[in-house]
Amino acid sequence: MTPVVRVRAVTKSFGGAAALKGVDLDLYPGEIHALMGMNGAGKSTLVQILSGVHQADGGTIEVDGQAQHGLTVRRARRLGIASVPQRRRLAMGLTVAENVLLGDLPTRGRTVHWKTVREEARRALSSLGIDIDVERTAGSLTVAEQTIVEVAREVRRGGRILILDEPTACLSARDANRVRALVRTLRDEGVAVVYISHYIDEVMAVADRLTVLRDGTVVRTAPAADLDPAALVRAMTGRDVVSRRAERPTPRTRSACPCAACATAGPSATSPSRSARARSSPYWGRPGTPSPACSTCFRPPPARIRRTPRRRNPVPFGRIPPRSPADCAASPATAEPSA
Repeated sequence: MTPVVRVRAVTKSFGGAAALKGVDLDLYPGEIHALMGMNGAGKSTLVQILSGVHQADGGTIEVDGQAQHGLTVRRARRLGIASVPQRRRLAMGLTVAENVLLGDLPTRGRTVHWKTVREEARRALSSLGIDIDVERTAGSLTVAEQTIVEVAREVRRGGRILILDEPTACLSARDANRVRALVRTLRDEGVAVVYISHYIDEVMAVADRLTVLRDGTVVRTAPAADLDPAALVRAMTGRDVVSRRAERPTPRTRSACPCAACATAGPSATSPSRSARARSSPYWGRPGTPSPACSTCFRPPPARIRRTPRRRNPVPFGRIPPRSPADCAASPATAEPSA
């Protein structure tokens, strides 16, 4: 099968930082191609070059066997390359029909033919198996419905190479299944889908082929059936990542307390809780004064410990204020030094 898009030795740098280092990529019609990699691996830069947002510093990009130099957003749209970013680009104050036909509203003279707008929008949605009222405003839709409407708009515009950047982010499981079902429908209709996601299980379930990027280079391209989650993570990080849950320490059994206060509450080894032993102590209710005979079992609750409030007017250094008139009369008078 001939690839619809062929990328060879593409490089891109921002200042002194190299974002892409000789990247090769092939996209085939009727295939879901997933781009995987950690943050900063170069996924977003690569798809932005494909959609014409950035210009590559080196390398070639071929669409239908023809090299494309100086690819721009408008030229990419004419070639059938469409992108649906993670941040939705719908006009929230307009209806679904107006968003689907945005920029291509049918007119008669200087008047928009609104009946045709609604009919064209319904036809575009129904062709993808989407059941959404075209007269609803985009702001009243769920995030999943907004994603679906934006995908339908790009397909209606002639998008045959569709780039989806995190299409299921912040979606519930039910809404994510709706989006994935739409992606599979597009694949069956011959659309080449570039799928970017951080959910490994989702990628393994929906993708036909995967390309892993690490530090701006392609480290592996293989069919999804040839990879497992462990191998995918190893390719993304460059090392084996072992996820283990920390083991909980075994609770220690308390020994019998020789305190007389605890003895009155029963055997300490079978005492139900520390609070029960503490309440039986004569020092219960005296915060901050632990019993010297019961230091092994009694600790005052933190909520009952009262801290001494800080004095608002601190005492000057070297002077101790008297506590009573008798103390004041007994204390020698301090004479102020004469100038």
